[in-house]
Amino acid sequence: PRQSILLLMLQLIASSSTKTARQSNNNSRSNRLATINDANQLANLCMMGRLHKAEPGPEPGLTTGPCIGYSDNSCCTAEVGSLLGSDDEFAQAAFRLDHCGRRLSAECEKWFECSRCLYECSPNLGPWLVKVSGYSWRTERAYGVPLCHSQCQAWYAACAADLSCVPNWSSGFRWIRQANGSGYVNVCPDGGLAQCRSIAQLHNHKAEQFCETVWDGEFKVVPDGSPCFQLDWSTATRKANPNLAVTWAASREKVAAFYYSHASVLKTASSVLFGCALLVLRLCFVAF
Repeated sequence: PRQSILLLMLQLIASSSTKTARQSNNNSRSNRLATINDANQLANLCMMGRLHKAEPGPEPGLTTGPCIGYSDNSCCTAEVGSLLGSDDEFAQAAFRLDHCGRRLSAECEKWFECSRCLYECSPNLGPWLVKVSGYSWRTERAYGVPLCHSQCQAWYAACAADLSCVPNWSSGFRWIRQANGSGYVNVCPDGGLAQCRSIAQLHNHKAEQFCETVWDGEFKVVPDGSPCFQLDWSTATRKANPNLAVTWAASREKVAAFYYSHASVLKTASSVLFGCALLVLRLCFVAF
């Protein structure tokens, strides 16, 4: 009986250690971002969203609009990319930049269009994608993308005098059904246009607060001397993507962390199993 009990203890220990490693693998499989172990894949990846392509690739038809820079390698179709910044955007994309009763200034509108081009079309957001739930149009989003300080300052300067009613454009609006029944459109929350203030006032006259809040943490402002993203490059034709090098560096770093994390899990499980096996053998020696 004593031998049987000791053998059972050893089997339970082995089963528990194996389960720890298996549970880690199962958690990874439920989230594709946790399983990417190749820097090439991570640096060239499309977000999982309703308007995003499954894989990045050329869009030769993307010849107009603020997203033209992504035509060589894009996560948005030419139709979606061309729509951003066009007059049809308000009717078709149902996101109103004129929610305070007037359109944004041309320069401010350009910066918002560039930020939306990055969201819809960029294949370089992989290292900053995170899994989300509760949205009908996406299961992933970008979070903490490093934005160059000078880019943030220029964006804020262009928009400071323009009007809005909420500081966070991802979660602050109220959504109502459009008159034609085709979908929903964003409007100011309770209080309506009376809540409209200058963007500078809404963000306490702080550029960083504006850049990091307006899209709910999508961007993190960092010094220009560090690896950081540019937004306004995409309006130019045949200009090299300056964000690619930033993504490559971040992808290599994240993949290295992936391997280190998985190696640590296996090492911990193996150490526990080995230590417990030694304990059981000692008990066996005492018993016999």
